[in-house]
Amino acid sequence: MKITLRKVESVPIGHFRPVRLVPSRSAVSVSGLADVYTVCQQYNFNYIEINDRIFRGDYKRRVILIRDSINYISVPPVPPSNSDSFTEYAEQLCSCLISTEYLHFTHFKYLRTSLLAESIKKILNVFLRKDLIHCEVCWDIDENFFDEMSKLLKLSLIENNKPEFFASYDEEGFEWNGDYHRRESGVGFPYRQHNPPPQLINNPQVQPENDESRDYRLLRRVEMVTRRDDPLPNIGSVAAGNAGEFYALQIFIRRGFVAGKAPEGTSRYDLLVMSGDACTFKPVQVKTITDGRHWILGRTHEEAIDNLIFCFVKFTRIDDLPKLYLIPASVVSHVITMGHQIYMTLPNRQGGIRRGSSLRTLESDFSVLVNNFNSPEEYLNEDQMIFIRTHSWGWLDDYENNFDLFTA
Repeated sequence: MKITLRKVESVPIGHFRPVRLVPSRSAVSVSGLADVYTVCQQYNFNYIEINDRIFRGDYKRRVILIRDSINYISVPPVPPSNSDSFTEYAEQLCSCLISTEYLHFTHFKYLRTSLLAESIKKILNVFLRKDLIHCEVCWDIDENFFDEMSKLLKLSLIENNKPEFFASYDEEGFEWNGDYHRRESGVGFPYRQHNPPPQLINNPQVQPENDESRDYRLLRRVEMVTRRDDPLPNIGSVAAGNAGEFYALQIFIRRGFVAGKAPEGTSRYDLLVMSGDACTFKPVQVKTITDGRHWILGRTHEEAIDNLIFCFVKFTRIDDLPKLYLIPASVVSHVITMGHQIYMTLPNRQGGIRRGSSLRTLESDFSVLVNNFNSPEEYLNEDQMIFIRTHSWGWLDDYENNFDLFTA
């Protein structure tokens, strides 16, 4: 984990400057209910959903992770007199960062009287001791205490036997170029090649307001408060499965493939797909979910079938196009096998050994397996931890509409 200090203007709650973060690999950490609305407005989060989640959970006793393209992390507000809680919540926060590459840490952007040195030191000690979490942290700090914070961070780096480096910048003058995250990186994080380079710069949308931009901002605020998802009607699994097969079939045909349904009763695949030039022919097994996070498979799917392609269909809102992911059976076999091994390695809620099952799941985000563990590295080996990081939210992006599998 590396920390970059951002000197921000000393103004009360309500003033908030976002940073440009990479979708699927980033998070914003906020103190409880302090400025939820302002953060949601600047990052275009769904304010109603986040506010409901915070109130619905016991937000005064635990860190809450709300997953989105950029994750929202709500940390309970802690009075300085209860500084021991800072360590507990920092541990919980780290458990949310297993799959995160970039964190906007907003908690100290406005300080009234003094730097909370003791509390900050406890947070830094937790962050710097988490060797298996490779995350770039943009730490907002009140301009009045920036120098004190810089000295405190240097001291913490020395005490924790870390390389004595950190970055700092004034809000108006810093640009995070594509090489920044590799600078003095030590053990490199397996960054995904398709991600654009991170840019921690002022949000280009934040410009002096004219009448038109102010009207748009007010309209956006009304939309955020009033918008409601139009979910799918509750249909049975058989109906959903049939819908997924027919949806995938018509997509293949519209893309120029020769495709048809397999004979009824065929257990290993559902569709037969051939390229338009007849050079490739592959069977396809379709798995469908309706607004869920994972697909259910079985133990038999751990054995990869040559030439088989899995088509994972995800239906979401009724007005949205379904998501379609095309993955070779060999990849599916590896992923569900490793995911099940991790699940069985971790203890259950009572701390005991888990009982096995013939079911396997292909998760949209395998980091959910370790959400309830402050230090999953105590149970998992390095390969398993790397698997969690590289198969967290966004790992399926490489396989979305991956029709190249049928032309190779």
